[in-house]
Amino acid sequence: MVKKTNKTKSVCLIVLLVIVLAVVSFGIVRNINFKKDNEMTDLERISKVLSTTKPTSVFVRGDIVDFSGYCEGISINQISLDTIESDKEYTVIVINDLNDNVSLSDDEIKLTKELIGQNNIMLAYLGKKYSTTWDDPTKGIASIEGNLCYIYYSWDGVPSRNIGMWTQSDQDLLSQYPFSLGESLLYAIEEYLQ
Repeated sequence: MVKKTNKTKSVCLIVLLVIVLAVVSFGIVRNINFKKDNEMTDLERISKVLSTTKPTSVFVRGDIVDFSGYCEGISINQISLDTIESDKEYTVIVINDLNDNVSLSDDEIKLTKELIGQNNIMLAYLGKKYSTTWDDPTKGIASIEGNLCYIYYSWDGVPSRNIGMWTQSDQDLLSQYPFSLGESLLYAIEEYLQ
């Protein structure tokens, strides 16, 4: 009887392993950027959404982010209502402090805290120095070891915080894959706009 139970467990484990491998394989194949002659890649689709379907301005404070031509990142030296003025429906503010060379003023911090309470503005902070600046101290804060990206926005008055889009391991590979930061941000912006 014990041998049958062990054999049954082994068969169940093998079946479970096959199912997991099939699901993972399907997910990998589904996420590969296959492009048929008349179809857009994911990044082309996101670019179109940002320019037409949900017009979005992307402002970058700090080091330039290379969006591989899929999006124009407008470089700003200070965050103010004047520097992020836009006629587009949505605004994304990226603070790229990955090299620890951004110094935000008290006015910039205060303004960004106010802005992320609006429905059409997203803030993405990349770095460590200001990693908890926009967190609500009355709520539990999730964290991921090595996290270097903090995204804040509100929908219908409900504040949201996302983490994990960019980690230290991603940063370590940035020189090898220079477009990966911009592309990762584009996917994060798409998620926000959905």
